[in-house]
Amino acid sequence: MEEGTSSDYYAHSRSQKRWIRALYEPLAGVITNKDHVAIFDCRADGDYKLTLVNSKQLPAELMLYHGLTPDQKVDLSEPAAAICPFYSGQDKSPCVAIAMGDCIISYRNMKPYYKSKLSPEFLCPSEIMIWEAAKSNKSMTLDTVKDGIKECLKEVGMASLSTLSLQFLAQAQDSGRRSLLQRVRQNREPFSLTNVRLTCLASMKRHEQRPDGVDMLVTAAENGAVYFVETNAFMRLDTVKITQTPDVIRTVGLYDVEFRVFVVCREGDVVILKKSGANATTQSVFLVRSQPISLVYSVNQLVFSTRDHRLMFYSVRGRCLNELQLDDKISDIEAFHYEIRQYKGVLVAIGKQIRLYVEMFLVDVIRTDEPVSWMKFGKLGREEGVLLFGTISGGLYTKIFRRTATLEERALVLGPPVAQSQKLNVPKRTKAFIDQSLKERDNPLRIHKVYQRDLFMLKYNVTKAFASLQSGETGQVPSRDVEPVDVNVELLGFGPVFKIVVNISANKELPEARRVVSFVFDHKEYSIKTNMIILPDVFPVGVRMKFYTFFTCLYPEKQATSEVKVTMFREKWKQPIFSSTINVPISEPDIN
Repeated sequence: MEEGTSSDYYAHSRSQKRWIRALYEPLAGVITNKDHVAIFDCRADGDYKLTLVNSKQLPAELMLYHGLTPDQKVDLSEPAAAICPFYSGQDKSPCVAIAMGDCIISYRNMKPYYKSKLSPEFLCPSEIMIWEAAKSNKSMTLDTVKDGIKECLKEVGMASLSTLSLQFLAQAQDSGRRSLLQRVRQNREPFSLTNVRLTCLASMKRHEQRPDGVDMLVTAAENGAVYFVETNAFMRLDTVKITQTPDVIRTVGLYDVEFRVFVVCREGDVVILKKSGANATTQSVFLVRSQPISLVYSVNQLVFSTRDHRLMFYSVRGRCLNELQLDDKISDIEAFHYEIRQYKGVLVAIGKQIRLYVEMFLVDVIRTDEPVSWMKFGKLGREEGVLLFGTISGGLYTKIFRRTATLEERALVLGPPVAQSQKLNVPKRTKAFIDQSLKERDNPLRIHKVYQRDLFMLKYNVTKAFASLQSGETGQVPSRDVEPVDVNVELLGFGPVFKIVVNISANKELPEARRVVSFVFDHKEYSIKTNMIILPDVFPVGVRMKFYTFFTCLYPEKQATSEVKVTMFREKWKQPIFSSTINVPISEPDIN
């Protein structure tokens, strides 16, 4: 067996252990694309269902599935550009929005709920006059209408013409134009002059990152306008104009806090819209090296699939991080996030394979019976980690990721080696780095002398501080030689009333004199029963005498700490016999 065949067989056998083949319907007859598929909890009962737009026949149908069996169908009046699930209003009801023409139609429980029409940009007044005259004056000839619209095309350009005028000019023969004009005159064709033609649609959480949080709708039109629509009253909150034509849109963040909107344009540029204030939005543009066809957001980075079979990884600021060259056309890509095991990666559909990449490594390969057209990964029904994909012939298939599956094996990626495509993280030589290097090269002796001086001063200051502690300049002041007494201070209790006990014993016979013990403290925080204790004039030798007083914390709810200085004096002496500082702990609250 050849080496490539053995590796493919090993990957296929490992994939069978990781994925369970669940529901499948090869004859479903679904012709759709990624933007027309949504999986969401449509009835708010925890049962996630598949919703899609089937374009197999006209008019297109909005279909709701129970498993992979059609449950409800609704005919659409126009071809859909994209669909997106969202939660609207204060009741946080699940809905699905469909971008069609110049409006967004919301469906709740598969019934039309609200139609939000986006007002057109600038329309040529001559174009409006031509169509109004053509509708009211049935004697106006076809050539007159055609010549007038062509003059408007020369005046304002194709981007500012209405959809009706573009449809009129797009007819290959005059018979088609005459039929369209006849339908307008008979009110069978909707007479709405607008140049807003929506191309993509996405949702964004408003102010809380919860699965059932209220959403914002973000949509873009061919004229370069990006609209932010709130879902409570379906009002347009903001409009940002870009110069390119949007094709794919993705959102990250919260609208009221901070967000980023990534717009992939048909020209190959990617526009980043970022919130920069209360009502301000900034734009930045970066160019993908190859024409992008799809975009997903995974592991804090943007993943693009391109027309030349590449998988490109970019940061959210537009810097290229890495890329993979694959051997076949990429049909679709999807973010892989399995929360139970915290697996994050990218699913890539190539022909009859679905490959799973984690951190640039190919960790799994799923083989399919037919080429894959689109795929979704997430929750379906009440099951986590479901991979739903459709084939070119219209089949629907589901696979469930096993909860016991692991993604530790990392197979070799197709194409060049991984090390060849990884860039080395070499720091740039800044001006500060160059100046510092030249300084060290020109003054080595001076730098060494400064180092020796600083080291000596550090040792000197440490020795000096230690000597001052040993000499008793801080902490307790030892008794004088002429007063050989032992003094011990204790603080008893948990508060707010403490007991201060002073134990004194004489080692030798002391001369008769008056001695006192005083207490120094913060009178704003504490009070004491006896601020000064008068000691007896005569101390028996070897007998420990105990003196105490009560110390009260006035405000125990402050949870504050302080110090009390205990000092022993002798009459007519300037220097104290004994001095010590005790720390008062945090007082317990008064239970009375």
